Amino acid sequence: MIDLLLFAFVGKWFYELAKKFKKPRKWGYIVLGIFSYIIVGYSSVFTIFLLTIYGEQVSGFAIGLLPSFLAIPFGILGVWLLYLFLERKWSREQENTDELLDESLDPQNKNQ
Repeated sequence: MIDLLLFAFVGKWFYELAKKFKKPRKWGYIVLGIFSYIIVGYSSVFTIFLLTIYGEQVSGFAIGLLPSFLAIPFGILGVWLLYLFLERKWSREQENTDELLDESLDPQNKNQ
């Protein structure tokens, strides 16, 4: 249930980012954010689970609930890093296009 709430927040967060930078197919970025949460969160927990529990007797709690609760911080970290990467990449692209437009419209710049 917590994951569903996080999916909603992550989707809204990536939708707003794509809207801010006027990217087409905003739904694709929503899905990208949710999949990054799932893949990073659960693969890191699965790796930790295998490394720490291998060879020991595992209780039902460790198999059932614990990985789900451990996936939340790792998933949020993965989503946050992806968000920062996309924001930085898109802001650099936007700055580059702004500079090119400004230089081409500048009447003082007739060196070309």
